Amino acid sequence: MIKVDIISGFLGAGKTTIIKNLADILIKRDESIVIIENEFGQIGIDGKILMHNSLQLYEITRGCLCCSLKGTLINTLVEIGQKVVPDRIIIEPSGIFILSEIFEVLRHPEIKEKMVINSIISVIDGFHYLNQKQKYNVFFENQIKYAQKVILTKTNDIEADSIIRLMSDIQLINSSLCIKAYEDLKKNDNELISFIEDNNSNDTKYTPNEELRLEHNSIKLNAFGLRLAGKYSYITLKSMLTQLASNEYGNVLRAKGFVEADDCLYEINYVNGTIDIEESTVQSEPVICIIGENLNKLRIKNHFLGHLKN
Repeated sequence: MIKVDIISGFLGAGKTTIIKNLADILIKRDESIVIIENEFGQIGIDGKILMHNSLQLYEITRGCLCCSLKGTLINTLVEIGQKVVPDRIIIEPSGIFILSEIFEVLRHPEIKEKMVINSIISVIDGFHYLNQKQKYNVFFENQIKYAQKVILTKTNDIEADSIIRLMSDIQLINSSLCIKAYEDLKKNDNELISFIEDNNSNDTKYTPNEELRLEHNSIKLNAFGLRLAGKYSYITLKSMLTQLASNEYGNVLRAKGFVEADDCLYEINYVNGTIDIEESTVQSEPVICIIGENLNKLRIKNHFLGHLKN
């Protein structure tokens, strides 16, 4: 049977970083891997980060696997089971995925005869969790309730008592969860692999929930991308990302992509006002994807394109 790992989590939680680390370890152990990468927006960013000569990558964009693209996911899994037959499939849904919907997908006759769930993991941004959960509780509760394990990210800047409160809040939703900090899991290869392979079953029974689907669809998140034919100074780039927190652009939850500044290609990440800019380890055209609510697309477009220089 082909192992299937689902690594879910809200926008900007750190799913792609964990999957890249996991894939690198598994490739060194001679596992054949397929990654299914789902981007809510029309421009794929994470696929460029995950690209590796020793794995196959399927990108599914412009929607979410739990609703508009569920049929595409089923067809993709059937194709992989028939034509590729890897040791393992790792699925990274978009950040607004309703995790419980994966069970319906994996019950498809042509899928369940060839594939088995190995692990269901929710990645939670420890720094932003409590603020994000207040508004987007529908995603967090579902992703926690139907997970087997939780990986906490961005815990370096959190006090120990805050981490304890965070874990208690998570376990109020699902008391059977195994919770680990990514900072601990990434210390050596065996820690992460052991965590993934420890088959802690979640006995929560899935039943289709039309009310939940309607609530998911009522949250009007938008995504759009820009191709950036030019470059910035580093100072300008940092200033522009900082300004995304202003309400004049709408409620920008997430920005990610690759941007040229001062003759260097940078990978940029913006999550709820927190900015990370690092030299890119992969080649990419300069592109950026913005996700949020009530986005002023014209103002954002002018914001980025207006500062470009040749």
